[in-house]
Amino acid sequence: HLFNFEGNLYGQELTMIPIAYLRPEIKFPDLEELRLQIIKDVEVVKEILQEKNWPQKNATSYEKK
Repeated sequence: HLFNFEGNLYGQELTMIPIAYLRPEIKFPDLEELRLQIIKDVEVVKEILQEKNWPQKNATSYEKK
């Protein structure tokens, strides 16, 4: 999931950089529990990104070689 992005990335090359461990894999009993966890995960990730001042401070562009 890319926050605040509504463009089309089809056919584009992306570089993903892991910056934090979120949680272990969980098996959910139903879709509602999964949905609620995704909401929690999004909030945790937003906090992590804000603490790390990402992407403004750490953004790097990579040239295709």
